[in-house]
Amino acid sequence: GTASLGVSSFSIDGTDPADFAVVGSNCPGTARAPGQSCTVDVAFKPQTNGARSATLSINDNVPGFVPSQEVALAGTGVAPTPTDHYTAISPSRILDTRSNNTPLGPGETRAVTVAGMGGLPSSGVSAVVMNVTATQPTAGSYLTLFPTGQSQPTASNLNFGPGETVPNLVVVKLGPDGKVDLYNAQGAVQVVLDDVGYYGS
Repeated sequence: GTASLGVSSFSIDGTDPADFAVVGSNCPGTARAPGQSCTVDVAFKPQTNGARSATLSINDNVPGFVPSQEVALAGTGVAPTPTDHYTAISPSRILDTRSNNTPLGPGETRAVTVAGMGGLPSSGVSAVVMNVTATQPTAGSYLTLFPTGQSQPTASNLNFGPGETVPNLVVVKLGPDGKVDLYNAQGAVQVVLDDVGYYGS
């Protein structure tokens, strides 16, 4: 169409709504002109094993539609193996690029030492659970975390607009050296990493 689109809110319903959650979006509050876009981050948190599904309703100002748009959500819950036990720890800061003003630049990938940091064991850790926060971004962008030494995945962990501060809970495997790679797509952005738990190997 030719009119601007305004998104007011989101809701999740359907068969298994408790297994999905909207964890971030830069859509509400700003009208989008034709050709523009915004992002919605949905986390899959299965309560049980097997196929899970729900519907994301996007409420906007398009006349004649209630809800205006719907997106099908689907995932498969898999129980962890006994060796992948989860251990919660007191939240501890691993990285804050603001402390020495070293934001991630456009297209930059930075290795971050995780094992042995912030209350984490130096060995026996297969993956960590971290609260990742992007702040003071100069452009709309996204962050991707992945094990050091492996190929960068195409999916993002965190999406944000210019000037926004956006957190997200992320589970990421560690590389053989106990590090994770942190990639920023566009502009410059300060990043804060706080660990809250880990999975044993």
